[in-house]
Amino acid sequence: RGDPRTVLAATLLLDVFTGSEADGQSEVTGGPDRAHEILQRLGVDAAAVAGIREILTCCREGRDLDSIEFRLVRDAHALNQLAGQVITSDPREFANAVRSQLSTDAAQKWAGKWLASRADSGQE
Repeated sequence: RGDPRTVLAATLLLDVFTGSEADGQSEVTGGPDRAHEILQRLGVDAAAVAGIREILTCCREGRDLDSIEFRLVRDAHALNQLAGQVITSDPREFANAVRSQLSTDAAQKWAGKWLASRADSGQE
């Protein structure tokens, strides 16, 4: 079981660290130093800061990290992107994207429920 504080902090800082796609930015807007500064101001201990920075760095560079916290952060980011996509008339394409992009059972189940709710309401 992962540390929810690490997951929450890394998820919230992901846009600060990598830039916000919504703003059309793809480059680092604050980088690890900015994330480190924010976490220190919040009183996060040094070990947790290092772990969060490692998660953010791996997300930014597209590298895998063998930790549940990393997989949860990456899945949260992927879910955000998937939710913003227009679902084609073929729900199988969305299901394939879910299977290929999400690594945790919880995220896959959430995406499946979200797709089912859209189908039930006629928003396919």
